[in-house]
Amino acid sequence: MRFSLPLLALALMASPAIAKKDGDDAPKDPMKKKMCRQSAETGTILPRRTCKTRGEWEAIDKTNAANAERALENRRNLPQ
Repeated sequence: MRFSLPLLALALMASPAIAKKDGDDAPKDPMKKKMCRQSAETGTILPRRTCKTRGEWEAIDKTNAANAERALENRRNLPQ
């Protein structure tokens, strides 16, 4: 009797996790999946973890590539 109460409580807590939800069959949008990246910051040895959706990371990467290209173009156009 002493062990039945904790086992019953454990079974009740685990049952919602085991039950299948109605929306599980639908395919998920891969652009909404969360992805985490680590970045090194100046002044610390600990990396910083940032989580965003795949679509947000693609927009950030596109912006960073455009900024890098613009910086290179500006450097090429400097008078010597």
